[in-house]
Amino acid sequence: MEDPPSSSTLATLLANNRKRARPTKSCLECRRKKLKCDRVQPCSQCRKLGRDSLCVFATATGTQTEESADKRVRVEVSKLATWGEAPASRSDCFHGEASLGTPFSQPANGSVPLGKVYVKGSRSKYVGTGDRMSLLDHFSDEKSFLMASFKDPTRANMLKEFMIYQKAWKPKLKPLGQYPAGQDAMLDSLPNDTVIDALVGKYTSNFENALRVLHIPVFLKHAEAIKRARRSQTSLASEVPEAALPQLLGVMAIASRLSDSNDPSSHRLSESLLLQHIKLIKYWLEGLKGKHRITLPVLRAQTLLFLANNAAQASSPQLWRDSGDLVRVAMIMGLHRDPEDLLKLSNFENEQRKKLWQTIVELDLQMSLTTGLPPALQSSDFSSETPINVDNYDLTEDMSEYPTPQPLSVWTDALPQVILSFSIKERLDTATLLARDIDVEATSGELLERAKSLERAVHAIETALPPRSKQKHTLYSNLTLDVLVRRFSLALYRRVALSEVGWQFPEARQGALRGSMAILSHLDALDPSIADPDVIQSKEYLNLFHVSCKSDILQAALLLCYEIRNFNSDQSNSSDPTPWTKHSLIRIVENTLNSHLQRLGEFGTDLKTILPLSIVLHSVRSDGSPDGKRDLMMRGIDRVLNACRRALPSIQPPEQSYPPPPDNNVQERGHQDVRTFPIDVLFHHYVGTRRVLDIAIY
Repeated sequence: MEDPPSSSTLATLLANNRKRARPTKSCLECRRKKLKCDRVQPCSQCRKLGRDSLCVFATATGTQTEESADKRVRVEVSKLATWGEAPASRSDCFHGEASLGTPFSQPANGSVPLGKVYVKGSRSKYVGTGDRMSLLDHFSDEKSFLMASFKDPTRANMLKEFMIYQKAWKPKLKPLGQYPAGQDAMLDSLPNDTVIDALVGKYTSNFENALRVLHIPVFLKHAEAIKRARRSQTSLASEVPEAALPQLLGVMAIASRLSDSNDPSSHRLSESLLLQHIKLIKYWLEGLKGKHRITLPVLRAQTLLFLANNAAQASSPQLWRDSGDLVRVAMIMGLHRDPEDLLKLSNFENEQRKKLWQTIVELDLQMSLTTGLPPALQSSDFSSETPINVDNYDLTEDMSEYPTPQPLSVWTDALPQVILSFSIKERLDTATLLARDIDVEATSGELLERAKSLERAVHAIETALPPRSKQKHTLYSNLTLDVLVRRFSLALYRRVALSEVGWQFPEARQGALRGSMAILSHLDALDPSIADPDVIQSKEYLNLFHVSCKSDILQAALLLCYEIRNFNSDQSNSSDPTPWTKHSLIRIVENTLNSHLQRLGEFGTDLKTILPLSIVLHSVRSDGSPDGKRDLMMRGIDRVLNACRRALPSIQPPEQSYPPPPDNNVQERGHQDVRTFPIDVLFHHYVGTRRVLDIAIY
């Protein structure tokens, strides 16, 4: 195997960060207990609790106590109002009444909060900066406009109409009762063989690349045995492990997301059947105890369940918990140790353990970045090596010697995961850092150096990958690989560029723009109306990219809107030119919004994402009067509502609806004039149908 691309001076940066000492603003006791300190000695908190002698402030040179405190994650909260929490009753959803969650701490200095904690009664929820809606904190006018819509009694009919569309695209499925977790229940839930073959083919061709769970030849053999058992109504053969059946259910649930509703040959499961498969796997896993729980086939089934939940748009906090559980089960099994040191394992088993371990660490790493919470392990916690770069069929259960690894210039099933592993420890350290309380002003230089190193890793991937062939699954694999690594450099660039000191670091702004442009350009590569027609013929890959990279797309588009607004202000630095003009940025975000609107009704359609983006885009195009900006924001709402009406013409608007807009409304890229409609029905709908703590509230 070729040497991996060189990493940055990460160890030096971490060492410098540990050695750096800065005066603590609060006394050590208030800092430890996370209390507000008035910074006198003794402070009011210590006097109140009778601990005057313990009220000590760290010196400029730092103390061991201070260093320990710096290593703990300290949650900072913003006083920004939420978009609304659970109304008292479902009827309140129609009247814009909502109670706001209460932050229990003052905001940190700086314009970029490191996370917000919302409290209501005995419940609380932490929302990290990785959340897809966090960038709306930088659009105060637009956010105020959204919140004001809650209290406008004249818009009740509009809310009702929008709720109808949301329910049609995201119906609330009734929870299933307790299913028997045996083989018979799982066999009975299988669709016909044609659907099974189509979904298994989708999975094996498209999903086993950067994230690898199964050994495809063995899995296909087990899948055939399962189909034979169902046809003959007999039990599974003894050579087929019990975990093979839940593995098959997980594979079909994941592959079902690769679909296009306009393509009659695009097989997928119904939402109810998909949910049933996920529940059956979960119940089966819960029934396993002790030694039956810590086998490789079972861990594979658990990993597939995680991927199925992720594809089904489960909540990020729950997925973060599940990914941590995967890591811990894998460590109990010893997957974090190099299997070459375990003499009793075969070469085949060694490779399977390495492959699955890399996948589990990657999943936890990605969920850490999304939630802004620390990963379940650090880069020094494992010694497992990278799998060798060979195809699945080169690895056989009876092999006595390892096959010869292919160079990185040759495409294999393992190549995406091999390349991804080169930066895994660097990205783990970055995710751990981003989950901490960062003094951006003091560490901006270090953050930018780390971001540049990760960006070099992205370029190394582009260099290492062989030329893209005219195979759509290879194209999608390459784009996914780019996003998995680019997320981390982009998060660092954003952290600096959007801070109060961001204007001092134009390279942060440029890096954030480069990363955002790259993310949004992937939409064009998968759009059949733009992409190479010999490669992309349907929207199935575009739909899947919208689902799997929803947060990346929205954050990239909002960051471009932030840059568009800067063109309108005096803060724009003419000495720091970018290769993009205001109009070119507007066009790129327009194309992104259109991509969302043109796939209304597909799985993953999320008006909670589309509506804010449309409002922000229309608002930042002008720096006019408040009334003028309000009119533009209303046009953004009009545009989305009209698209919903075209997508579902059978939906009848509520009676006593509002009048249509004047004929001079904006028409862009084929979008017709529409009626005015406020944004917040979706959020009220979600509040009325989900637990408050499962909503990303702002």
